[in-house]
Amino acid sequence: MAILRRRSRQFAGTHWRALWVGALIGASVTAACLGTALAVRNISSGSQAPATNKQITYTAATGSIEHLLHLGMTVSWAVIGTVRVGSGGVVTSLPTDPVQAVSEGMSLLTVNLEPVIAVAGGVPFFRELSEAQPGSLSLVGPDVSEWQSFLLRQGQQVKVTGTYDRQTTTATKAWQLRKGLTVTGRVEVGQVVAFSVLPARVRLDSHLEVGSQLQAGDRVAEILAKEPTNRAQLGPSPSGVEQGMTVRLASQPGAIGIVAAVLQTGNSTDASSTGSASTAGGASASATYEAAIESASGGALCDADCAAAAYQAPTVVPVDVVLLKRVDGVMVPASAIRSGPGGEASVLLPTGELRPVTVVGQGDGMVVVSGVSEGERVVVGDNRNG
Repeated sequence: MAILRRRSRQFAGTHWRALWVGALIGASVTAACLGTALAVRNISSGSQAPATNKQITYTAATGSIEHLLHLGMTVSWAVIGTVRVGSGGVVTSLPTDPVQAVSEGMSLLTVNLEPVIAVAGGVPFFRELSEAQPGSLSLVGPDVSEWQSFLLRQGQQVKVTGTYDRQTTTATKAWQLRKGLTVTGRVEVGQVVAFSVLPARVRLDSHLEVGSQLQAGDRVAEILAKEPTNRAQLGPSPSGVEQGMTVRLASQPGAIGIVAAVLQTGNSTDASSTGSASTAGGASASATYEAAIESASGGALCDADCAAAAYQAPTVVPVDVVLLKRVDGVMVPASAIRSGPGGEASVLLPTGELRPVTVVGQGDGMVVVSGVSEGERVVVGDNRNG
């Protein structure tokens, strides 16, 4: 029994020593493993590449580019002549519209109940036209020829001789009868007014009213140009406006015009002779520019309502000058375009591909290109040369 008890204690001691040795070995192995794991983690962290800035991209989309310059166009009517009465009297009637499109044979107004008739001619009717009394010299002159030409155009039987003869008297009576005038066979001073060009647009003087007293030679109307004048002020520089550019009425997009000319106005004298401040080109700083605008088909861009508003005073209407014609296509920001050493254009895709493109149009920070499809993304903000 003693022998058995001693062996049991030996076995127990041996067992506990084995357990402690195993524990120590296990702890060593665990520590070694943990150290190895920590070492691996530290090595992996130390070899990681530094973080880079995130790419900014833009999704290409279809659109259009058009660069417009918004201006105010002044519409006015140039005065190319005046109408004066040949004799005095009282204004007895006026047309309802102060601006008339006058054709030959038309009455402008009545003075002393007699109509004042428009006649084409370059010589004023300054005297009474009538057949000479027996024994007197016949009336001869260019004003007689003008009157005979007028009668002929009115369908009367008369020869243009420049002499007021019996045939002219007969033709005059027939014309007066047809017009409902007093039939006398002669033309009173002030009854007709010569126009160098007919038909013409005539604007009656604003001071005229029924009952106004007129004196011989008083102006009663102004002859306006065939079409209104359209001018847009550009300022001290042409502002990029050039002859031939398209112009649109802002209120009527369908009304298309063109810049007929870019004119320099104001004082453009060389400053060296005036002592005033001058620009680099030698012109005075007071020089300004304006654009002359007309319809694409010729004539005025302004429509009838706009023109009528300008009869009495110049009228300003908004217009758009197309500095850059509209271009449609796939658009990307200008900052996405990269330039190669030979000037070739390209865009950078997020994949790193450098895609060649062709610039079709640009304006307002955007570019229309070919070579990129709608929906493709391109890198922007890094516009270094490719």
